[in-house]
Amino acid sequence: MLAAVRETATTLESPLLLARIEELSRVAHRHGSFDEPWRPLSSREFEVARCIAAGMTNGEIAGELAIAPKTASAHVGHILAKLGVSRRAEIATWVANIALPTTAPAKADPAVLSHR
Repeated sequence: MLAAVRETATTLESPLLLARIEELSRVAHRHGSFDEPWRPLSSREFEVARCIAAGMTNGEIAGELAIAPKTASAHVGHILAKLGVSRRAEIATWVANIALPTTAPAKADPAVLSHR
């Protein structure tokens, strides 16, 4: 099944889907885990991504995380590449989606449905 999905992802030229397939393959062969919701980023890159989502500049990220501004810039570049995106806003959107709690869908209110 992974081979079929990999073929489709290759046809679609989807780096995010290809990365996810590789992760699933590693997990299937006991070389990975689902414990970290920020995959494919490292934990440090996820910290940087959260700072980006908070609207911080590279200089502000450097100050917040006690790293050099060039290091912050390098992390941003790695994050963009790993997520297959081209803008900081897309990183922020990814962080917002990864941080959302997974909850069951709310049941429809019968009173609301009767008015449709």
